[in-house]
Amino acid sequence: MSDEYVTAPDQHKAEPLKIWRIWWIVATIMILLMLWGNHASWMEDGWLIGSAAVILCGLIADAVLRKRGWKS
Repeated sequence: MSDEYVTAPDQHKAEPLKIWRIWWIVATIMILLMLWGNHASWMEDGWLIGSAAVILCGLIADAVLRKRGWKS
């Protein structure tokens, strides 16, 4: 038997990570734009700000891990 791994051709393609990061930034902006809307209480604002914060924390963590080489 050979010691070489068998891989599919699609495993060699790089993921479009830059496009995904841009998409998450756009999604965060869209979530924050929903703050100016027709809501009756502050509960919706809390959820919108919290959702945007979670996305931004994920993007920042991803950038830090990639810069330090902990994530490829």
